[in-house]
Amino acid sequence: MNEIGITIGEKHTSRDWGLMWATVSIPMPNARTKTVEVPGMNGVLDLTEAINGTVCYANRSITLTFTANCDMEAWHVLYARIASYCHGKRMKVTLDTDPAYYYEGRITVQSTKDNNVYGDLTITVDADPYKCEITSSAEDWLWDAFSFETGVIREYMNLSSPCTINVIGTAEPVVPVITCSAALSLEFGGNTYTLKQGENENPNIVIRPGENEMKFTGAGTFAIDFRGCSL
Repeated sequence: MNEIGITIGEKHTSRDWGLMWATVSIPMPNARTKTVEVPGMNGVLDLTEAINGTVCYANRSITLTFTANCDMEAWHVLYARIASYCHGKRMKVTLDTDPAYYYEGRITVQSTKDNNVYGDLTITVDADPYKCEITSSAEDWLWDAFSFETGVIREYMNLSSPCTINVIGTAEPVVPVITCSAALSLEFGGNTYTLKQGENENPNIVIRPGENEMKFTGAGTFAIDFRGCSL
């Protein structure tokens, strides 16, 4: 059997359930736009990025279809087993064909069977708009899932201050958790921030797409923890 499939939580659709992966649909999420019609103005006033300087997105519905080779009695058992594990639950979903990322959302399971040989099963995920990297910037990198074409190695842990680093951000702006062994000072985005010993999470320190220069001063070590995301 072709073992390519999907990991849902801790279960793999082929190895654990014997499902054959048939189709996948992953549409792009709809942008949440805001426009205002202004009298005397051509077109509309677009305020989509006015609040936080970036585009926000709605959830997207991911549809995965599978085939099960089983008789009617075995189908009842398998269908109940899969539904009991994930139906209605919010879980992480990773495709074997895109192993560096996971989607997360609430799962719906449906199945039909009209013969004694095959049954069809559909798993729908009401997923967050962004898919997230398997490893965060403060975790050891997983080379098995790394893409040499699009992957970026981020290992921002056990770094020594003083230093200046360029933190590579991804599509979704994110507030990192900066953990310090001692009080440090951070220059970022034209501002200076005092970081206490322990965890620091400041909503004004936002990692945006591309390079983000961060200059640390003071004596100590630190880690910058965030998870890169992509559409």
